[in-house]
Order: sequence, then C-alpha cells, then structure tokens
Amino acid sequence: MKKICLMLGAVTLTSTAAFSHAYGGFYVGAGLGAAASRSEHKFTDATGEGKVSYTKLGGFYESFVGYMQEIGSSRTMVGGEVYMAVSTPKVTKNLGANGQAVTGTVTIKRDPAYGIAAIMGKLVNPKVMVYGKVAYETTKYQLDYKLTGVHAASTKLIKASYSGVVPGMGMNYKVNANLMVGAEYSFAGIYGNKKVINTNALTCEFNPGEHRFGVRVAYVF
Repeated sequence: MKKICLMLGAVTLTSTAAFSHAYGGFYVGAGLGAAASRSEHKFTDATGEGKVSYTKLGGFYESFVGYMQEIGSSRTMVGGEVYMAVSTPKVTKNLGANGQAVTGTVTIKRDPAYGIAAIMGKLVNPKVMVYGKVAYETTKYQLDYKLTGVHAASTKLIKASYSGVVPGMGMNYKVNANLMVGAEYSFAGIYGNKKVINTNALTCEFNPGEHRFGVRVAYVF
C-alpha cells in the first residue's frame, strides 16, 4: 500500500510539473489577420454640421515579444508583451455640412501602432490557454484633406497622434516545447474625439476605432 501511495504521489508531482511548465518563459512571434476600421469624422462650418461614419475592412499584421509565468501551481498565467501592429484599411470620404454642397474630401489611414500589454490567462489543459489582455497603445492617423471653396486654404496632410487602452482576448495552443499558435481579438478605439482642424471658419473632429482579428505564431525559448 505504501508503495502504491508513493507511486501515485510521484505521478501527481510529475503531472503537475509538466502542467506548470507548459507555457512559462520568453517568446517572440508574429500575427496576421483582418482589421475593421470603424471611425467617425465630424465637419462643422458656418453653414452647419455634417458627420460621416464608416466601416472599412483591410489586412492586419503584428510582431511581438513577451513573457509568461505561472503563479505557483494555480494554472493561472500572468505576463506581458510589447508589440508593433500594422493595419491597412484606407478610406476616402466626402465632407460638408448636412444638406449643403460637398466641401471636399478626406482620405484616412493609420500609421503603425506601438503598445505594451498585460496578460492574464488560465491553463485549460497542458496545451491550451485562454486569456484576457489589456494594452496601452500609441499610434498616428494620417488625414489628407482636399478642400474647396472658402476652405481651400485648409487643404493639408495632418498626422494626428492617439493613445489609449486596447482590450483583447484570445486562446493559445502549445504545439510542442518551442512552438505556440493562437488566435486573438482586440479593439483599438478607446481614444475619443480629437479636433484635427480648428479655425474660426472650420472645425473637423476625428474619432477612430478598429476591430482586429488575427492568428498568431510564437517561438518559446
């Protein structure tokens, strides 16, 4: 009986050790997927106010470096990442006050974003982890204005900087000791309106947002 107990204890310890070290360590990787830019532009001049909202689909890719570690033997993982994210949605919209003549156009696209994220996850089994993620990200949006009439002097390319919280969630699968694959969703849109043109004759405000869906592959050291 004593031998059986010792054998069961050894198996339990071995299983726990295997479970505990399934995900811990440094990793580096890349992701690829789709981005849906869901943004709003507001135009105001002496004739009134106009607003355009749009959704534009495009590609999304990222590179990242991170670290994860289990808390004791709780199967709860904590860690962090730094990353660069690039998305390709680009849109051109007409501008003007509602019911008035079009005053010009604006073409909008996003520069690369840079962020740092905190991660907390749970090991479902030795190979699968589900997790939540909260990042703080900074990026720039390019707004290329081509205006006519009384606003022609405001024709310009503006680079507006935005920073904010980016929440996300995902799942990882550990293929082997060094290869990890997964899928992730995040929302980059807790930025708020920003006045990108603000003169006596014209005010333009831009409120960007972006949904991101991607698959990720990482090498674990």
